[in-house]
Amino acid sequence: MHKKITLLLLLIIGLASSKFLSAQEAEQALSKLLTSQLSMEGKRPVPNFMLYALNRKKDLEVHLGLGIKGRNEEAIEKNYQFRIASITKTFVSTIILQLKEEGKLQYTDKVSHYLTRIESIRYADFHNNEGRPYAADIDMLLQHRSGIADIFTDAETRFNLSVLTHKKRQFTPVKVLDRYFKYKLHKKALFKPGEGYHYSDMNYMLLGFVIEQIEGMPLHEAYRKRIL
Repeated sequence: MHKKITLLLLLIIGLASSKFLSAQEAEQALSKLLTSQLSMEGKRPVPNFMLYALNRKKDLEVHLGLGIKGRNEEAIEKNYQFRIASITKTFVSTIILQLKEEGKLQYTDKVSHYLTRIESIRYADFHNNEGRPYAADIDMLLQHRSGIADIFTDAETRFNLSVLTHKKRQFTPVKVLDRYFKYKLHKKALFKPGEGYHYSDMNYMLLGFVIEQIEGMPLHEAYRKRIL
């Protein structure tokens, strides 16, 4: 059922962006997806949709917020802000592929080439397996074959407690890195680079630093420049 909703949503967005649907028609179509007809196993339907489509060539602008937010079922505004969390990983992957197409990096490049000079990362000590350092050998972060431990799963209890007990704390990249080393995850790499598979959020964090080094700007600015 999730697949059906996703396909219908993409179709509506595509038609609205191409001006085959008016803003009013797009709103009506999205509203139908919020009804119980598409609910999953009797549970509540999709809670909300937010859509912004701009096509200057066709003089089209559609900006909608439909549905509810939170447990009190308050109506969602079209300018509502929400945490997109791991969606940023898709952005990171996309920019890495763009940089490859532009000849600014190669998939075989050693990560150390970009990150060794950044003291806060402590990259030379980032990956140790059975007491030996292998960070200099890593060149395959997108495939999750680096062997680097994941702070969100390999230290799940400790990290989640540090987040949940300080709900207003802002976790900068440097603070996350500090905890990575504090929990001694740099000494707990699961395997030598290229000799296995292990999903790690830290791979994406390092790729974000690579993007910043190549582009000469903060990662969020690269998101806006290249994607948003």
